[in-house]
Amino acid sequence: ILCLLEYFYSCLWTFYQSEFQFMAVVLVDEVETSYCDSTTRRALARICSGGNNMDRIHETICLLPLSGVHIYQRMDGCEWDDETEELRGFERHGYDGEDFLSFDLNTKTWISHTPKADTTKRKRDRHRSQNQYLKYFLTQKCPEQLLKYLDFGGSALLRTEFPSIFLLHKTSFSLISCLATGFYPNRANLFWRKDGEQLQEDVDHGELLPNHDGTFQMSVDLNIASIAYEDWWRYECVFQLSGVKEGMSITLDQALIRTKPGKTEIISEFFYLDFKTETSKSLPYDNNDNM
Repeated sequence: ILCLLEYFYSCLWTFYQSEFQFMAVVLVDEVETSYCDSTTRRALARICSGGNNMDRIHETICLLPLSGVHIYQRMDGCEWDDETEELRGFERHGYDGEDFLSFDLNTKTWISHTPKADTTKRKRDRHRSQNQYLKYFLTQKCPEQLLKYLDFGGSALLRTEFPSIFLLHKTSFSLISCLATGFYPNRANLFWRKDGEQLQEDVDHGELLPNHDGTFQMSVDLNIASIAYEDWWRYECVFQLSGVKEGMSITLDQALIRTKPGKTEIISEFFYLDFKTETSKSLPYDNNDNM
């Protein structure tokens, strides 16, 4: 299972008003643990006290030829694989929605992803002591902090929950939607395959969506317009949870397909097969046509 600690910094700079607004958040496995911004300035004293983190971002912005309104974002953190015990640190910067800079842990130098970042790269490469400390932070301090989070809330952060999977006819009866709901964490994959080979065509992946209980759902559609009925058995929807070898699958079978109602119909629940217990359960139905 991969566990992730991320620090996000996002700054809005209005050049003609010289306004500098920021937001900072800490996430553990994409669960928010701390937050502050330039208005509240509460919590996260280390990154919201006007210290080095925000000063360095402000310094970078001032190196850019600016006019108008711009957004500068920085993300750093570390990832831990509890099976291999491998740790990986990273720091990446973005400017107006595009890649800007990233840190190379091996060389302790910066990588410029756009000509706009060349000046900043050269300046940061000269600060060898800062780069040495950054490597230390990303490979030592950040993993220590992540392990503390996991030790404090390990049962919640390291848990795995498999989904229930079922098939739906969408509004167009040429589309079959495979829905996996109730899984955790959100690093998962859902796809259709034929004869054991993953399909790249005639499929449409839906968004990853949160459930009210903290779990997640996702869907993937298959266009069956050109598939002969007698070949349906060759197709299956497969769910895989990151870091877990065993997957789940459901074969394309007319008997398992439920008809999804149109927006004008009111249906309170569907019945589906819960693959965790192999029992029939009811699923509250959201009539917002998200799938």
